[in-house]
Amino acid sequence: MNDNNFGATMTNARIIFGNFGEGYTILISEDSFNLAIINQDTESVQKASAKYVMDIYAGGKITNKDCFARLDVKAV
Repeated sequence: MNDNNFGATMTNARIIFGNFGEGYTILISEDSFNLAIINQDTESVQKASAKYVMDIYAGGKITNKDCFARLDVKAV
């Protein structure tokens, strides 16, 4: 996405069509999971419970270029 996508006339804008399920792969490494157990906040103490929060750092890659197409909008 860039500033050209949001112009009033859409001059020189690019529109991307794609099937992300077939053409894009998410890469997650085993070391990227960070689990935090939160049990000392006010809500957890009142309910006698704990919260589990997990952060995952992931990347992605286009694995099938044929699943994506670019349409360049030109002024008429």
